[in-house]
Amino acid sequence: MCDRLCEFFASRYAIHRDERPTWTVEKPAGFQPVTHSGAFRAVGGDPLCAALNALFGAGQWARPRWWGRPLVTFPSDGPWQLPAREWHFDFMPASAGQRLVQFFAFLNQVRPRGGGTLVLTGSHRLVAPYLDHGEAFRMARVRASLAAHPWLRGLWEPGDGGDRIQRYMNDRGRRRRRTAPRR
Repeated sequence: MCDRLCEFFASRYAIHRDERPTWTVEKPAGFQPVTHSGAFRAVGGDPLCAALNALFGAGQWARPRWWGRPLVTFPSDGPWQLPAREWHFDFMPASAGQRLVQFFAFLNQVRPRGGGTLVLTGSHRLVAPYLDHGEAFRMARVRASLAAHPWLRGLWEPGDGGDRIQRYMNDRGRRRRRTAPRR
C-alpha cells in the first residue's frame, strides 16, 4: 500500500519517499486512481471483517465499495502546532439500516504529534442528534451548530497561544467538576 502511494506521489507530484526536499505538498489529494485500483483492498481483510462481524453481526455493517481513502500529511518544518482545522468526527451517517464503520489504519510508523489526521473522540455523540430527522445531512450545518459550544469553538479557531496542546490534548477537555457545597 505504501509503495502504491509512493508511486502515485512520484507521478502526480514528483514527491519521492527518500528525498525529503521533494515533500513540497503538505496535503496531497486526488487519490481516486489509487483508491479505485484496489490498492487498499488488504485493509478489509479477514481479521477486520471478522471483528466487524463479531461487533455488529454478519451482514449488519456496510461493506465499502473501495477499502481505503488515504489522508496524507507530510511533516512540515518547525514545531508541531495543534491544528484548528482538519478535525474529523468519528461517525458515519447510517445507510439503509446498516452500520457504517470509520477506522484509521496507519501504513507506516507515526511518531507522537506526527499524524495529520485528528479525530475528535466521542464526537459521534455530538453528531447523533443531527441524524435521521428527515433532512439531508449537512456536515457544514452540524459543525456551525456545534461551534456554539465554547470548548469546540476554541478548538476550531486558530491562535489561543501556546496552551492549545495542553488544553485540548493533555487535559483532554476535562472540565473541573463542580460539586455542591457541603452543608
